[in-house]
Amino acid sequence: HDDGVSIISVNGLSFLRYLEIASKQDIKVAVVTDNDKDYKKNIEDKYKAYQLNPKIEIFSDKENANYTFEICLFNNNKELFENCNLTKSEDVMSFMTNNKSESALRILNLLMEEKCDITVPEYIESAVKWIKE
Repeated sequence: HDDGVSIISVNGLSFLRYLEIASKQDIKVAVVTDNDKDYKKNIEDKYKAYQLNPKIEIFSDKENANYTFEICLFNNNKELFENCNLTKSEDVMSFMTNNKSESALRILNLLMEEKCDITVPEYIESAVKWIKE
């Protein structure tokens, strides 16, 4: 928060209401969201009303196969996650998508122990750069 950026988790029905309020303020809002297997419907169509607002940008992976954060993260770091003992499971990606909190904690521990460097999904990097402009 030292750089004036706040991160807020907004879910469900309140999400579009938050954007309605934010659009009336003089603040920048970067929305980082999953495409849930249909980028056109869940990103382009859903947020069409905000496309002309220069203060609001929506960021999501454009590939429908990368439908959630964990899959994007795994795909950017396959070799790392397959070799870092994140789980005893043979299917690391399945473990990550079915155990989101636990895998996030394990990844955080790896990062804190400086046992790995993670490549962040491009859409998240873009959101951070945009919000800081």
